[in-house]
Amino acid sequence: MMCGAILSVRRVCADLQLIALQDVIQRREETIAMRSLLNTDKVTEDNPMMLRLKELKALEAISGEVDHLTVHDGTQGRLRKVIRRMWAAFMVWKRNSVRKYPA
Repeated sequence: MMCGAILSVRRVCADLQLIALQDVIQRREETIAMRSLLNTDKVTEDNPMMLRLKELKALEAISGEVDHLTVHDGTQGRLRKVIRRMWAAFMVWKRNSVRKYPA
């Protein structure tokens, strides 16, 4: 009877060791992934071209999975358009206000 109990305790210990080893491996992989993300973030922060390249790689991955894809220029393009529209509206307002109220 004692031998059976010792064997079951050994099995439990071996299982717990495997679980602990799996946890260590998982934590190492998570650390490696975080470092990789941090390095990528540092590179893209200093180099906008690398950020654009990363966006294009993501777009390539997405485009393989969908049938139809529409690409617009990024937020910078939208911002430029908004500024142009606001500037044009201001110029029209300025022109109209000068005509109505001569100095």
